Amino acid sequence: MKNYFIYILTNKNNTVLYTLVYYEKFNNPMTGINRVKLINAGSRKKEIDLINKFNEEWKDLYSNTNLYL
Repeated sequence: MKNYFIYILTNKNNTVLYTLVYYEKFNNPMTGINRVKLINAGSRKKEIDLINKFNEEWKDLYSNTNLYL
């Protein structure tokens, strides 16, 4: 079974390097697409709150996962 991911990247230092600060995994691509639409429909504050609940210190999560983005 395939896995599908949505993710949020940040660029704190205005460089070409981005940091993975949030992700969710789905088994169905349409579920992931609907989730992205829901997140994008919210305010910037809601997106920041979502990240803070998932990754309070905004650490780079890429090295702690086996994601291939």
